[in-house]
Amino acid sequence: MFGESSFLDLRWRIFGISFCIKLSFWVVWLLLGFYILGMSWRQLLLWMGVVLVSDLVHEIGHAIVGRSFGARISIVIAGFGGGLSGFEGLKRWQRILFFAAGPIVSFALWGAAEAYHYRGHPDAWGPDAADWIRRAVQHVRFLNLFIAVINILPIFPLDGGMIFSDVSQAVSRRYGLVFALLVSVLCAGGLVAYMATFYWQAIRQGGRANIFIILLFAFAIMNAVQGLSLLIGAIRASAAPTKQQEAHDEPTKPAACEDDIDTYRPFDGGRYDEQQKR
Repeated sequence: MFGESSFLDLRWRIFGISFCIKLSFWVVWLLLGFYILGMSWRQLLLWMGVVLVSDLVHEIGHAIVGRSFGARISIVIAGFGGGLSGFEGLKRWQRILFFAAGPIVSFALWGAAEAYHYRGHPDAWGPDAADWIRRAVQHVRFLNLFIAVINILPIFPLDGGMIFSDVSQAVSRRYGLVFALLVSVLCAGGLVAYMATFYWQAIRQGGRANIFIILLFAFAIMNAVQGLSLLIGAIRASAAPTKQQEAHDEPTKPAACEDDIDTYRPFDGGRYDEQQKR
């Protein structure tokens, strides 16, 4: 529903980077601030501004690195996070830097908010402005720390999961993806178990704020299920060539040379694009 294109989507393009803010972004975060956190309209506007800037800074960090490597990056912000496209043609080491850039800039923004929280002087702007500045800084501290930490976890398709997948496939082209997805499933399952144990009593006690915990819980389960599905597909894909070779008694295909790394496609079962290599 919310993931589909709509005339209400906000789109623009600057410095070769395409941006799109989906309707689901406004719906999810407005409901979270107004209904679950019980914010007033003025607080809600501040909250939405901080969320939007934090998401944009994270995604722009990716995009700047991608643009420096010549990729045409598109950013889509929807629901609880953003999505990127246009990086698929990058080399493996470039993709690793590309995915690492997002958490790095989120940590940097969190660090700047921390520094201002302890060293800043919001009272210099007056008592009314100081109160709103403190609220904004508190939102920036919480959101960017959460965004940075959750994205360094080796869970697919988060940034950490994408980095771990590329590193694993650099070590083993045949089984690297299977190993990365297995770790992703275990980490996502561990996150689900932790949240179920730590927040179970709070969820049972009810309250609107605990709906946010339930949504995070559902997000962790979704990542675990998605990773498990991809893991099963990767195992089948990696096993298919072996069965075919046994049936037709074909010799094993020689390992690709170093120059073929750029044509390797990680999510097609370890096959190579023959047309691209010709």
